[in-house]
Amino acid sequence: PKRKNNILQNIDNVIQLFGDSTSYDFSTIEFSMAFIDGGHDYKTVKSGSLNLLRHIRKPGWIFWHDYDVTNDVGHYLLNISDEYDIKWIKNTRLCYLKVI
Repeated sequence: PKRKNNILQNIDNVIQLFGDSTSYDFSTIEFSMAFIDGGHDYKTVKSGSLNLLRHIRKPGWIFWHDYDVTNDVGHYLLNISDEYDIKWIKNTRLCYLKVI
């Protein structure tokens, strides 16, 4: 089932994207914070993350939802943790990165 939450639709500085992060052109929007909660397979997490890292304004913030060390989100984040200072928010399934 398609899940769309319109609770943020009337906030001027929030853009909710419901598309495919592997094909979306992130260069068409300006953003300094992103919350990733979509496809959870390794390829999709990697594609969305790399697109965000390429196009986010600096300084900026990226948050990942559904982090677990045993799933593909966790595997990808662990693989890039030598290059990026990704932090886990204790007692949650969230990680974040301050992009500078």
